[in-house]
Amino acid sequence: MKPETTVIGIQPIELLSRVSGLKEQGCRIVQICCSKKEDAYEMDYSFDNCGALIDLKLTVSPGDEIDSISAIFLPAFLYENEIESLFGLKIRNKAVDFGGKLYQTAKQTPFADKDGENNE
Repeated sequence: MKPETTVIGIQPIELLSRVSGLKEQGCRIVQICCSKKEDAYEMDYSFDNCGALIDLKLTVSPGDEIDSISAIFLPAFLYENEIESLFGLKIRNKAVDFGGKLYQTAKQTPFADKDGENNE
């Protein structure tokens, strides 16, 4: 039996309130994913609610900052630091902040550009 999945498109400004609501419902965080789409980043936050998957999707423009959800779900700090290290996306107020240096890579923010190249 395939688990039920609900995908909810949100604006970055809604992130903390939506995530807080999911925490209140008893959800647990499953993953945070980032991908480069054209001239923006697509963020996908997945939560489990008794076997049902809830995905919050949002688009972030390069140079914009989003809020960390690590004050709500502490394990999110690892995903957020990974995204900052690989994509260069700025996430403010992380519970634990590696300053964009979670991974030691040959190129800084290797996934920042669609083709894997960046201008740094």
